[in-house]
Amino acid sequence: MSDDEKKSLMRSLGEFFGHIAQGIKTDPTKKEVRRTVEEETRPDGVILRRTTIEEVELKRGARKTKESGFRSQESGDSDAEP
Repeated sequence: MSDDEKKSLMRSLGEFFGHIAQGIKTDPTKKEVRRTVEEETRPDGVILRRTTIEEVELKRGARKTKESGFRSQESGDSDAEP
């Protein structure tokens, strides 16, 4: 859509509720960090493709600390900072 054309109210509402729905569906404990794709075309026409996805997944009850990133509350750590 060009800058000259104004979005209709219904389109704007659809985009708004689409973003809300996507936020509800997304799992906040998983985060994709890196995705790499390696592709090789062979002389016989076969294409080999390898996709590597690196993710960070947090356990429920993990909390962020200053010195070491994330620490699980289930390990018996006190809430007081050292």
